[in-house]
Amino acid sequence: MIRSIFATTVALIVLAAASTTAQTTGGMTLDALGAQLGSLYECSLAGNGDALTLSHRTTGNELVTLSSTPNGIITMSAVVGQATTLSDDHRATLSSTLLNLNTRLPIGTLAIEKNGAVTLRHHVGIRHASITELTTIVVSLINAAESHRFELLG
Repeated sequence: MIRSIFATTVALIVLAAASTTAQTTGGMTLDALGAQLGSLYECSLAGNGDALTLSHRTTGNELVTLSSTPNGIITMSAVVGQATTLSDDHRATLSSTLLNLNTRLPIGTLAIEKNGAVTLRHHVGIRHASITELTTIVVSLINAAESHRFELLG
């Protein structure tokens, strides 16, 4: 009985430490990304340091939001445009185009969200990419979102 309680306590401590490390790592990664990208974009950390928003320096338009999860995944999400103003026919055509594009996109997945926003979303495990590689991926996602904005919504 005492061994069981001891084993359970040790397991909980290890689990809590792993969770804290993953959160700290994600937050530290977003901090480092903000530092790397600060010369190109306006950067603002939100929440407990688990979300970073990059905006255009001149227009102030939000370009991408990065969020980290406790398990070490960074989600990058860029709004490409709004489908709420499209006619039903154009929206159906857009949906079909997104399905086709998603089979061959070099980065991210395009989707129409419930609120009508067309987003380009990409996930990266921070254990598998350096800050330099993540920086390159973020810039690539921003450029792809801009390209898709004109391609899909004119």
